[in-house]
Amino acid sequence: MLKIRADYIVLEHAFYDQDNILVKKMVTRDIKFMGGKLIAATQRMQKAPAEWTEIVVKEAQFKINVPRSTFTLSNLRNPRFKLRLNY
Repeated sequence: MLKIRADYIVLEHAFYDQDNILVKKMVTRDIKFMGGKLIAATQRMQKAPAEWTEIVVKEAQFKINVPRSTFTLSNLRNPRFKLRLNY
């Protein structure tokens, strides 16, 4: 089950097993304006009340130039390109 805002930010994503029993849930805890867009800045994946993993986005950039060779199989196995972020 998905709960999505009108601007397409995922607020909640519930994951179920084959027997339709809730297994885990991802919840957006914070939404921020970064890189010119609103994004889910903090999301938490939770299986049990005391067990969770949280993802925090501290910076986002969009429409950056990435060489075409970056996503070739050869480069993914042996990276030669380092993305440089402007801080």
